[in-house]
Amino acid sequence: MTLKLLGCLSSLGIPARYLGREEIKGFLHTVLELYPDWEFKPEDVNILIATPEQAFAEYVTRPTAAATGRKIEHLFMGRLVAENGEIKLLREALNTVAAAQALLPGGLGEIPMPEGLIIRSY
Repeated sequence: MTLKLLGCLSSLGIPARYLGREEIKGFLHTVLELYPDWEFKPEDVNILIATPEQAFAEYVTRPTAAATGRKIEHLFMGRLVAENGEIKLLREALNTVAAAQALLPGGLGEIPMPEGLIIRSY
């Protein structure tokens, strides 16, 4: 497994921002490859902002990583922006350490040490 499969893990240099229908669709397909039993239960979603143009929420899922068989409890925060009834932006944040531990067979040991300045990506 390469780090590119980890989805929106910006602290690992993976995109955290998906613009437009095709990028969001591709992201969701990747998530289902990584975690085939991925789901959100209504009681695990806490909507904090909901307007016609945007939403912000916290949500939890408890899937099993396909590559390792490890269960994980993912806590997310996400912002969705819509325009004319269509999603224009989905941006999420999650615990990248827990994701790496669940997805990578060697856990954090598989993540290379950074060189130079460590920055967040947009």
